[in-house]
Amino acid sequence: MLAKRGWTNIDVFDRLGPLPSPDADEWGNPYRSYNLGLSGRGQQVLSDLGVMERVDRHAAFALGRMDWSPGKEEPNFRESQKAYAPRIIQRDRLASCLMEEVTTSWAHAVTVHHNVQCCDVELLEGGGARLSLQRTTRDVDPLGAGDGCSTEMASFVETTPFLLGADGVNTAVRDAMSAQPGTKTKVKRFDDNNARVYKILPLTLPPDWRKDVNYSARTASGINLEAMPTKEGGMVGVVLFKPDNASVTSLQTGEQASKLFNADLPMFAPYISEDDFEQFAQRPVSRLPTFSFCGPSLHHAGTVALVGDAIHTVKPYFGMGVNSAFEDVAVLGTCLDEAAEDLPTALQLYSRKRAQEAKALVEMSRHLDHPGFLQFLTFILPLIVDSVFSKIAPFLFAPSLLQLMQNKDLTYTQVRRRKWMDRVMQTAVFAAALCAFVAAFKLVFGEALKILARFWV
Repeated sequence: MLAKRGWTNIDVFDRLGPLPSPDADEWGNPYRSYNLGLSGRGQQVLSDLGVMERVDRHAAFALGRMDWSPGKEEPNFRESQKAYAPRIIQRDRLASCLMEEVTTSWAHAVTVHHNVQCCDVELLEGGGARLSLQRTTRDVDPLGAGDGCSTEMASFVETTPFLLGADGVNTAVRDAMSAQPGTKTKVKRFDDNNARVYKILPLTLPPDWRKDVNYSARTASGINLEAMPTKEGGMVGVVLFKPDNASVTSLQTGEQASKLFNADLPMFAPYISEDDFEQFAQRPVSRLPTFSFCGPSLHHAGTVALVGDAIHTVKPYFGMGVNSAFEDVAVLGTCLDEAAEDLPTALQLYSRKRAQEAKALVEMSRHLDHPGFLQFLTFILPLIVDSVFSKIAPFLFAPSLLQLMQNKDLTYTQVRRRKWMDRVMQTAVFAAALCAFVAAFKLVFGEALKILARFWV
């Protein structure tokens, strides 16, 4: 985004190493990365940046959802009602597509430094920042001795007049901003009352199964599986469960994993190899992030700002994380336009526009993630009610909160306001219906008493 605006001397420090090219055979390996979905929000930003066509070449389409409910032998297919087809792509492959765009179109403006981690940030009194960085270098042993490589680490310092912190949940940039005296950069973290962990598992589905849908299975034992397609046709499954679910955490062998799947997820068990069962049993669990947001200030001194998970962290269930991060970039660009490239003014505008969006996104997402019966009250029941009302009177009632959050034409604060109006109107309808029922009951009961009185006389 910055390079397209004519900025130069842009340095990107990436903690991870270089990625394979987007068309490398390595992406056929389901263990390479889990999948994510690009919604209309993310697709719009990438289209505006001119990279969506490149991403499309390596993404699969999701035209619906095949869902098994607990205790059901047959799945329920739901065709996507969205105005766009979600694009499914491996997370790292998406990053590789963006990296390819940088190196082919913007190499004169952007330099990417791989294997460099930001360990500390010092915000300078006159503006800008001083970064304490650490570079990791791995050299392959030509003789093949030992473990095949040696690792060297070197520390160095860089000073920059403008710093954009896109360094994720454990961000050094945000830590430096929030440590400033009198700062308005605060972090709100929520306790995770519905903790889930996961393991990755590849699925080789039979030829007659659709490869352009998401597969989902929920079980009474609390072990759920979500599988998304890849461009190569394979499925990458994510098995979600509670951290204390001993039926998964106690697995030691592939045979035990096979028995578990045949008992709880029999619809997928025949399409998992013995080797993959063995790897599933041995693979350590991965944890999902917890909900948090940052605000009301997302910038410091007109020369430092935050984007992405550094300002809004959500669980990946509903595909809002990466799409919202891309929107951060688009909004920052809009603010630069409105401020005529005056950076301090643009960052103030950015904080005002985006901090309230981060708060709304995280609070609404967390509202959908309660455990047990509370989840029925806050997620499933509203989903049913919204579906009924929007079908009866679509001109008056909006679709579900989840569908509204996916709408690229609405901000998250607009979504929350719209859904609040729906709840008020739905409550009024229920109240009116209850009053009518009580009045009708009184009338019928009164008439019945009169008839009984005459009969008795």
